[in-house]
Amino acid sequence: MRPPGTRLRAVAARLFAANTMDYLIDPAIADMQAEYEDASRRGRSWRKRWICLRGHLAFFTMIVAHGLAAKTINVGLAPWRGLSLDVRLGLRLLVKHIGLTVVGTVAMAFAIWSGIVAFEFYTQIMHPRLPLEGGARIVAIVMVDTASLGEKAPTLHDFVAWRDALTSVQDLAAYRDRNWNVIVGTAVPEPVAVAEISAATFRVVRERPVLGRPLVEADEKPDAPWVVLIGHDVWQSRFESDPNVIGRELRLGNVPHTIVGVMPEGFRFPLAHGFWVPLRLDPVNYPRQQSPVVRVFGRLSPGATLEAAQPELTVLGATAATAFPDTHAHLKPRIVPYIDSIFRGFSADSATEVFGGNLLSVLLVLLVCGNVALLMFARAATRENEILVRTALGAGRGRIMGQMFVEALVLAMVAALVAVTFAQLAWHSLFAMVTENMFENRVPFWMHSSVSPRTLVYAALLTLVAAAIAGLLPGLKVTRGIGTRLRQSGPGGGGLRFGGIWTVLIVMQVAVMAIVPTPVIAIYGDAVKWARAANAGLVPEQYLAATLAMDREKVPGAAGATFTGRFTAATQELERRLEAEPGVTGVTVASVLPLMDHPSRQIDVDEGSAEPANRNVGHRRVSSTWVGLDFFDVLDAPILSGRAFYSGDLLPGTRTVIVNQSFAQVVLGGNPIGRRLRYSDLTQQNGNAPWHHVVGVVPDLGIAPEERESKRARIYHPLVPGGSYPVRMAVHTTGDPLLFAARLRSIARDVDPALQISEIARFDQVAAAGARTMTLLFWLFLALAFVVVLLSLTGIYSVLSFTASQRTREVGIRVALGGRPRHVVAVLFRGPMTQIVLGILIGLVIADRLSEGDMVRVIAVYGCAVVAISALATLGPVRRALRIQPIDALRAE
Repeated sequence: MRPPGTRLRAVAARLFAANTMDYLIDPAIADMQAEYEDASRRGRSWRKRWICLRGHLAFFTMIVAHGLAAKTINVGLAPWRGLSLDVRLGLRLLVKHIGLTVVGTVAMAFAIWSGIVAFEFYTQIMHPRLPLEGGARIVAIVMVDTASLGEKAPTLHDFVAWRDALTSVQDLAAYRDRNWNVIVGTAVPEPVAVAEISAATFRVVRERPVLGRPLVEADEKPDAPWVVLIGHDVWQSRFESDPNVIGRELRLGNVPHTIVGVMPEGFRFPLAHGFWVPLRLDPVNYPRQQSPVVRVFGRLSPGATLEAAQPELTVLGATAATAFPDTHAHLKPRIVPYIDSIFRGFSADSATEVFGGNLLSVLLVLLVCGNVALLMFARAATRENEILVRTALGAGRGRIMGQMFVEALVLAMVAALVAVTFAQLAWHSLFAMVTENMFENRVPFWMHSSVSPRTLVYAALLTLVAAAIAGLLPGLKVTRGIGTRLRQSGPGGGGLRFGGIWTVLIVMQVAVMAIVPTPVIAIYGDAVKWARAANAGLVPEQYLAATLAMDREKVPGAAGATFTGRFTAATQELERRLEAEPGVTGVTVASVLPLMDHPSRQIDVDEGSAEPANRNVGHRRVSSTWVGLDFFDVLDAPILSGRAFYSGDLLPGTRTVIVNQSFAQVVLGGNPIGRRLRYSDLTQQNGNAPWHHVVGVVPDLGIAPEERESKRARIYHPLVPGGSYPVRMAVHTTGDPLLFAARLRSIARDVDPALQISEIARFDQVAAAGARTMTLLFWLFLALAFVVVLLSLTGIYSVLSFTASQRTREVGIRVALGGRPRHVVAVLFRGPMTQIVLGILIGLVIADRLSEGDMVRVIAVYGCAVVAISALATLGPVRRALRIQPIDALRAE
């Protein structure tokens, strides 16, 4: 009896090749026969029949699967075989031409990186998305002042009127932003952002707490217990994720609140809030002229649109203007997307600038990739013989261009990986800078510090564009007229030539190399200015800066005088207790501390008989601040002339000021003691502005000598207790000031739990935001300068090398005819060197115009450096050209 599988093997031998029989069919049949023999020895007939049945089914299944796979391999993947070959060739060329790989990767990575960062900034800042259910239908209502063309927030009376009458927006809600101290147990008070918000909010946003309940309308009644919703991060950080947190108490604004719910993770509506309390504002308690300002928002009714809702709102606005002309004559309500109401500070010009920055990043990609295309073309020229042979063997123009595109795509993909990695790191820094400068570190809940998926898609598109420019442009140039070159051109005879577009590209590349370092030098100057300002007249490492504020009363109609008196008393008591602390040598207050941005004011000076330093001294702009009587003593600033402030300067009608040295030199040009000045920007009629008498001169504090005059010249006024809110405090310590921060908060809590201490930092960190911005911009432009210089030098080298390789026969003939080396070099490189010099001149002229003539010496020195660096890039090609001998030219021919 024949063993099972014998007939199957005979059938398979007719269907499959011998190698398929060896590695697939024969092993399967051998396994089936071995199992059959084992079952025969054991005498199990049923198992033998089962092995035969299972073996035949498995055999036929295997044959069908193998046939389908073979069909897919031979037919479905056939078009990809050429692509696979091109990818392998591209990888080999990356390794072979390592110089081009490094330069191209760095350049394209920087261009794609800039595109990613610019696009992420544009989408998150200018076109963000609200991450809520139906977020696009959440809208806000703002007031437009037709007289000033500015926007204002509505009032409580407006909100109530719209809530009762508006039908196109459902569940209209309102909130106002509060800043209160939060106290959990015995913890130190800490100021936090609290939203006094309508209960309808949670129907608008369609979010439910993960624990407890949301706010309800009953919580808004005046006699209802005070309750609070807390955010998920607050629940984790302050309550250690206690599942029984509902019912626990915390204090907000020195008032106990019962926790009734915990919101989901990531929910921080309306902006960056972690605490929500009911909005208890009754318009009956406020005259219309004193109505509290609130932000109004809601969700569009089903089927309603912004365009359809606006007419209804316009009618309500016209009704209010007719009924209340004193307050609403120039106000018109407008309905806008919710995020637009938050970012209403962005003007059309700001949006245009951000869009323009994104467009510039795209242009940078095009420019950089055009320069990489120049390098790719120079490399392709060295492969002209290979391309001609492939054409002779039947390869079409599309096939050759496709290969060059794939080679560029491999390079672009490597660059894209580098770009995405560094873009993620850079966006973290840029995100921190934006949130610090624009939102005071209160990050809107819809913004995030990671690169979004749609930005990654955008990066992929940039990668394809970069590959298309760097691969297809050289491909078009190389394959143009390839048939003619195949018949006529010989090696070293100069088949390929740079055209007009490539010439312009070379000139632009060198010009940009000459321009880019200008902003680098300017930003470096600003960064040095920040550093010098921090050490001008100060020892910043010995001073602690803090901002003092206070929780305002919750009850409506609280007297402003009562609040001011309470804040003044608390501030003075805090000063007294701090001065008694060991390690504290002095405490003072001011409206603005050194190294902070000071308000700029316009002044007039009573010249009298003295001659001012500037004959156009009228309407000069200077900076000003209000300081405590002991301000200069605490900051160890000596009085250079005149006297310091004393208590008599606080009497009503007494108007004395102290000026700094720069003011005396720049504005007055002489002894300022006894001179008079007044602020001309207080009123259109200068005669109504009071005169201030200069009684003293102090050194410049926290001002760099290179700063412009309006910031260097400074006026100090005596600060009346309670005359500034919030107020800045400076604490002079003998040790590290930051170690005293916890003690400062503890003492403030003992003085008054409602006293808010924020923005605690050393003096040298006060201006850290501006310094970080300058540092980030410096490194950004430095990277750009490095890429541009590297790309330009590589381009110069490639162009000259290309010129030398394409004119081998000409050089050999000139040498054979007795041509001198310098004449040969001059003829050979006259064209490329003319382009390089032209680019340098254009770039230096533009750089001088951009700097407005302030950097003439620096630009001149840099111009010489560019010429020298460009000359170094020509040494290799020149030496290679001079080594060409007539016999080498004939051998190449």
